[in-house]
Amino acid sequence: MDTKNTQSLIKQFKHRIHQFEGTIAKLEKTAGKETLPRESSAEVRKHLASLKGELQEIIAEAESLPDVADALGLSPRPDPEPIETGKVVKATQFKSSDLEIEPAEGTFLTPLAEGWPRSGQVIRNNKLITKTMVGKVRLTVHNEAKPSQVVAAVPFSVSATPADGGKPMVLKRGTTNRQGYAAVDLRSLAVESVSELAIEIDGAGEPIRHVIDKDSIATHRDLGIAHDIRIRPEILDRLRLPESGEVETEGTIEDPDDIDYEISPDSFGLNHEENDGNCCLRPRTEFASRQYYFRQLIRVQEPHLMASSRVIEREDVRAPVPFGDDTASTYAITGGNLILGTVSLYRQGWYPIGRGLGELLYSLSLAPCEHVNLAFIDWSRQERDTRQESRTASEQLDHDMDRDRSIEELVDSVLEENQSGSSSSGGGGASLDLGIFSIGGGGGSTSSSASGRRNLQASTIQNISDSISQRSSALRSQRATVVTTSTQRESERIQTRTVHNHNRNHAMTVQYFQVLSHYAIKTELVEEKPVVMVPYQVDPALFDTIPSFDKFVAAPSRPITRFLDRHSRLIRRLAPGNYRRAFESLSRLLHCRDVYDIETPYATLSRWEIRLSKAYRPGLRLYIETDSGQTVQLYPSGNSREPVYFQSSPVRHDDIRGLTITFDPVAAAEGMSRDLPGLFGDAFGDLLEQLQAHQLDDVQVSVVTDRSRFLPHPQRFRLGVDAVDARLDTSNPSIFIAIEEPEPDFSRYRGREHQDYCALKELIAHIQSQPMRYIRAIWMSEDPDRRAMRFDRFRFEGDSLLDRIVNRPVGVLGNYVAFELLQGHKLVPVEMPDHLVSRRVVSVPTRGVFAEVFLSCCNATEKRDVERFIDPDQSCQITAPEITGVSPGSRASRSDTRPTDFPAPMVNIQNRRRLRILLPCPRHSVC
Repeated sequence: MDTKNTQSLIKQFKHRIHQFEGTIAKLEKTAGKETLPRESSAEVRKHLASLKGELQEIIAEAESLPDVADALGLSPRPDPEPIETGKVVKATQFKSSDLEIEPAEGTFLTPLAEGWPRSGQVIRNNKLITKTMVGKVRLTVHNEAKPSQVVAAVPFSVSATPADGGKPMVLKRGTTNRQGYAAVDLRSLAVESVSELAIEIDGAGEPIRHVIDKDSIATHRDLGIAHDIRIRPEILDRLRLPESGEVETEGTIEDPDDIDYEISPDSFGLNHEENDGNCCLRPRTEFASRQYYFRQLIRVQEPHLMASSRVIEREDVRAPVPFGDDTASTYAITGGNLILGTVSLYRQGWYPIGRGLGELLYSLSLAPCEHVNLAFIDWSRQERDTRQESRTASEQLDHDMDRDRSIEELVDSVLEENQSGSSSSGGGGASLDLGIFSIGGGGGSTSSSASGRRNLQASTIQNISDSISQRSSALRSQRATVVTTSTQRESERIQTRTVHNHNRNHAMTVQYFQVLSHYAIKTELVEEKPVVMVPYQVDPALFDTIPSFDKFVAAPSRPITRFLDRHSRLIRRLAPGNYRRAFESLSRLLHCRDVYDIETPYATLSRWEIRLSKAYRPGLRLYIETDSGQTVQLYPSGNSREPVYFQSSPVRHDDIRGLTITFDPVAAAEGMSRDLPGLFGDAFGDLLEQLQAHQLDDVQVSVVTDRSRFLPHPQRFRLGVDAVDARLDTSNPSIFIAIEEPEPDFSRYRGREHQDYCALKELIAHIQSQPMRYIRAIWMSEDPDRRAMRFDRFRFEGDSLLDRIVNRPVGVLGNYVAFELLQGHKLVPVEMPDHLVSRRVVSVPTRGVFAEVFLSCCNATEKRDVERFIDPDQSCQITAPEITGVSPGSRASRSDTRPTDFPAPMVNIQNRRRLRILLPCPRHSVC
């Protein structure tokens, strides 16, 4: 089944299911009314049951089509199959030690400190022995003559005598602080490894040794009590200790805790000091300002590697190890059995140790007696404007003008003509012949007369009746919604300074340095615990690929999309910000596909080619009838007297119903009036007959689509038209012709659904480029109850795996997730780790600025004397001019919330045209 048919089936089933569900919901609401009669209620329920049965048949039919079922979410989910272990990888056989636990000697009191010494464990003679650690050794030093007086800056050392009788060894050295308090950390030292501890005061000339036995170690440690050391006054004189105001060292307090604060609270506050009569406050830096914890997993067994249900043997490294890419093949080989390991917990503390100077930020040089005024303007402004405008403008114009004009003319002509005339003629002659000559003569006369009368009478009666009916209606509407969100935050600080060099012969330079904070970073190993590493399967759905767009929209539910949808909340927090919108696209593609129906691609038609069997002429009007009930008129384009190309307002391609052709004899007469002069007799009669009717034998319709975001390139179609044989006249003024809808090709359209598809594809490519980052987060954040149900099905040392671990993961190594073991000492002999400490000093820039003044070293007119002070009466009196033009002011700006202006109208009401009819003059008449 091709993609087009599949989409059509999906739409049909979706429409049918939604239609039945909507009808069922209405009937259920109707059936639940109490006012409904009993008989009507029974009929409604009967009809309701019938509709539900038909709905189930439709759903069953949709489930039989895989693509339709996947798109509608009707695909049946397979039942969970129980996991069968031992078919591919053999279960690891663990060697368990049946150890006897021997409790530690002595009684442990309730600890007060957060850093309470953790008891170590060792295995001796098949017994698990708990080792007691020394912990912290705290001491206070007082004057023996004045017990309330503390002694500061006393150097001391802590030594220990080994239990096997060796020589004493110095373990720690330090000094007391201004409150006479000090504390050293011996939490890595076991009590049973020493016979005694001793605190010795250095530099006293004679040994001052305070011995601490084992019982005293436990008592002072458990009760949080400091060892009190008192020194006689004569010994204090020999120590040559500095005065209280001259003490510059901070003292030794290692890893301060709440017990240190309880014993000596003044050691951790802002202490008031006096130096040369000046008081100052010096902050203490014994506490770590920041602490971080991290773990390291170490496996103590080798895993059995597997790939595709077969065991993989390791190979020797004989060539460069392939790096490859993050594809499914990279993660195909994974461990498949339980292994043991250890987890080491490290703690990193940042301890402030002081401040220093960094880079030179700015320097100001002043000549002798120079006075400078400085103005510092420090301002910051944050402005965020969001403007959303939804604007809809619609315009509609209906204009209809009818003109009826009748002309009646009567011509009467009378011609009378009378003609009369007369004529007469006469003549005479004589002759005389004399022989020699002759004489002759003659005469004649003629007369005529004529008279005539002509009378012409003509009368013309013309009656013109002109009726014009014009109806126009214009409707313009605009809906604009503007939502503007503005957030403005502004701060401003103006500071003026005056710098004056009072030296008359030396230049002065003021240099501003960046202040650095120095930190002592101490990283130490806190503890080690045995863990069991459980192999997790890397979900193969993560490496699934999505097909092309056309195939994907037909069936968007795929393994990778279901994986992302299932863990979308967690992956959204880990993914970069530019990928977070892809999760909204994923939700629309899987769960809200109805939103794409709103943007079903369509084409608009406004350019038509219509050829009639008899050419188009005035009096004909063409209209496109739509399924939505609209009638759209076609207007000729161009100046041709017989046009075939027409234009109209845009019409949707799927809304075309047919073509209506109307004929108006009056309008035809008005259009043909220019052909009337010179036509008489039969030609005039034929023309009058043409004006009264129009014959249609054939109609051909072609159309060109408009450019739009759905169709970037126009497409031309020849539309199918029903057969036509009609005569349009006064008795039959119009005819409707059904035409077929065009079928535009939207295969190149890429709309919102394609945008969501591209965003999802980019997200999948990003996640597949670093899959373990997201898989690790998914494994670590798994619901404990879900994990308990999964682990309870597996065995571990004869018991349930869930009963032998702490149901909380501590780390991930490859495809292994580590869990702490209950009674792990029987499987992994972990002893107290060595006290590993890494120290380093780093400097971090701060926003503070330190200023220092430097005088020139070269002599001008006098030698440089830094101990000389300027007499105010003799100082330079030159002052710089005042700074003007510096004043505080807001830089806020107002956002424009006005909607866009109303667009200019695209259609206007046309004024009626003056119609002029030329009438022929009757023969033998004067016009």
